[in-house]
Amino acid sequence: MNKYEKLKRKIEKIDERLDNIVLHNENANEYKKRYKKYIGEILEAIDKQMIPQSNGALLGLMRGISDYEELCSDKKLMKLTYEADKYYSCECKTWD
Repeated sequence: MNKYEKLKRKIEKIDERLDNIVLHNENANEYKKRYKKYIGEILEAIDKQMIPQSNGALLGLMRGISDYEELCSDKKLMKLTYEADKYYSCECKTWD
């Protein structure tokens, strides 16, 4: 499995987790929709192999949920976003 496929699997797990989180705050629900759209854009970029190499940077997955307590209090989601950000930052400095 290449780096694109590994990263894609990690991002898909985040997307699946988001589908299973029930939020009670209307603003958090709206934000979750926008965040899922961002996740979809990342998946599309991975599929097209158009996602830039990381050069050590993050995708911002953890930061993207940090402003919403209902999202960042989900330990599984936090773990998944941490793992995906770390993988991208450390392993995707180059795609070869």
